[in-house]
Amino acid sequence: MRSRPTGFAGHYPRPLLVATSSVWRARCCAEVTAMSDGKVVVLMAAYNVAEFINEAIESVLRQSYGHFELHIFDDGSRDDTLSLAAAYTDPRVQIHHWPGHANKGKASCLNYLMEHTQCDYYMMMDADDTAHPRRIELNIQAAQADPERVLVMSGHELIVGAQRMAPNGHFYAASEVKQIFKNCRMPAHDPTMFFRADIGRELGFDEEQRLGQGVDFCQRLSERGAVHVLPDVLYHYRINPGSITHRQSSAKTEFVYRVVAKAAERRGHPIPTREQFENDNRRWLNDDNNLAGHFLESVRYQMATGQVAGAWRTVVQSLQLMPCRRRSTYKASAGFLIGLVTAGWWHGRANANRGAAS
Repeated sequence: MRSRPTGFAGHYPRPLLVATSSVWRARCCAEVTAMSDGKVVVLMAAYNVAEFINEAIESVLRQSYGHFELHIFDDGSRDDTLSLAAAYTDPRVQIHHWPGHANKGKASCLNYLMEHTQCDYYMMMDADDTAHPRRIELNIQAAQADPERVLVMSGHELIVGAQRMAPNGHFYAASEVKQIFKNCRMPAHDPTMFFRADIGRELGFDEEQRLGQGVDFCQRLSERGAVHVLPDVLYHYRINPGSITHRQSSAKTEFVYRVVAKAAERRGHPIPTREQFENDNRRWLNDDNNLAGHFLESVRYQMATGQVAGAWRTVVQSLQLMPCRRRSTYKASAGFLIGLVTAGWWHGRANANRGAAS
């Protein structure tokens, strides 16, 4: 999916980039913008993420916005996930699990949490990812700015090993977001969702979807009201080889196709055949976590916001990942990335020279 900005530094407002230290300095020095005291419940379903769950929890507890609770549902983990989560004594952290520590799937866990909590908004948080300290604050500001908004999403970056990389956001107008959903596509990564609690409870997650339940939920939310996409990078998504999405990448294709087919049927659109769907999306379905596409979009995003050094860094990181990924995709991607950054650098230099001459 192509991002809106095609220009370079200065052509678009500079968003909040978590890769820069100035964000945290600004966070510490500025007052939080006034907003109504809406309650937020952070939904976290956890399964065998003992290595990462403390980091995920700590990132939520560090939020600048204080009126929230974090509800963690352990879905029958066989490692220390439950005991690590239960060790937190902060009253904002609440732990849940099935009787007998059964495993029922992510959608069932999230539905249980929504049925047993009361709030104004829900925010998704995967148990192996982390959040920017202002994630709740900026999402609730955007949600409350327009009563028609049922869903707010944002940009995200990757966590690969111990390193964060490739920040990516989009500058979409409301009409563009509407068209993206109409085409059964996504304007942002589904774990970034922040949504109205009343509509979320009414819709619920599809428990038959073992994969792609977030995409399906966002598609159905978009049919109930306006969706706003923040360009700010507020979510850090971990590339975890042990995750169900990675381990069952072939099954992911089937589940995502079901989401698209059901959305088309609900909206009265022609339902694509499985072959048509795979042909239209083959490039990304064959690439785990759509890494090639993410790196391409990250470079565009950073060039559009004047982050030339960051764009070069992303190119290098993409090349470093190439040995363990599909070489054909990454060779083409790397060549395009290098050309894009070089063109952007010369464009900016030419503009600077023209400005100096005048």
